[in-house]
Amino acid sequence: MKGKRKKYECVFKESIVITSYQRNCITQLENEFGLFSGALTRWRQHFEKSGSKNYSSDFYLNLKSTDLRIRRLRQKINKTDLKFEILKKAGPYLNKGRESLFQFIYSNEKNFSVKLMCSVLEAGTVTYSRWKNHILTDTQKRQILLEQEITSIFFASKQRYGSKRIAAEMQNLGYQITGSGVRKYMEKLGFSARVKK
Repeated sequence: MKGKRKKYECVFKESIVITSYQRNCITQLENEFGLFSGALTRWRQHFEKSGSKNYSSDFYLNLKSTDLRIRRLRQKINKTDLKFEILKKAGPYLNKGRESLFQFIYSNEKNFSVKLMCSVLEAGTVTYSRWKNHILTDTQKRQILLEQEITSIFFASKQRYGSKRIAAEMQNLGYQITGSGVRKYMEKLGFSARVKK
């Protein structure tokens, strides 16, 4: 029948583990303190995994901070690689305007994060979202509404009303617009009043 293993206090385990890191001789320490074979290796693994929950030494904290720095550096390297990849792929689209950049971002959403692409390509995430979702600003909504109303009045008058008469009709309907404002919209829409013969 095998003998029972001796139980050790956490403070004892911690001090032995730290000593093992300092001396770098596991088997010699196990023999010196009468530990079972493999105990120190197991304690070191536990020490590295659980950290300050069971072992709260400065050594572990220093080890942990070094690991964190390495992890952060790796993340920065990965992010830099991603940025380079985005620029490489977006090269042909860079001089073609905002519309083509947004099209590039949209087609690569599955490959890269939208936030990162917008950051690298210096495009606003909000502007891109509006483009993607076709969200109109209040000004754009007002322009569309005015264009529709001007078109309606223009064709209801059998294309005889000019900008001043259309402006007067719209003011009667409650719109705040001048004749020159209506003229700009009419020019944009390609409307011109027919002259009676």
